[in-house]
Amino acid sequence: MERGTVRTRKLAGFTFVIAVVLWTQAFTCSKHQVVATEHDFLIAVTAAQNVEIAEFQAGNVPLDLHKQIQGGFLKTSQIGEQVAKLLAANASNQTVLAQLTQVVASLQVLLDEGNLGIKNAATLAAYKASVQAAIDIVKNLATALGGTI
Repeated sequence: MERGTVRTRKLAGFTFVIAVVLWTQAFTCSKHQVVATEHDFLIAVTAAQNVEIAEFQAGNVPLDLHKQIQGGFLKTSQIGEQVAKLLAANASNQTVLAQLTQVVASLQVLLDEGNLGIKNAATLAAYKASVQAAIDIVKNLATALGGTI
């Protein structure tokens, strides 16, 4: 496994944890909700990355596509960092929602293009379900902020 892939996975999870913690402080959610949201998102993103990495290691995903997909996960985590900063600065809901829209757009690219090299039907279904779960979690956060994505 490439070092950058591990870093990307950790960064995505860490970034979302920060965003969720800050969001819950700003909007007084229960600790249980924070833990559940962070846990669910981390599981979804990690599962999607693990599926793609396994397919790459099995020779089913070309190197250039693998790098593109992992770059998508990195982009998602970078946007998540921006969400965390906005929440820490008590930015308006509209500003945060705009960033969450970008997170969903980045995840949608991973959903649409990240599965191109996956040949096994069960593996493809697992990848799609994992990315879709992450999208749904972000959309739920947007709904809690009074918006829709």
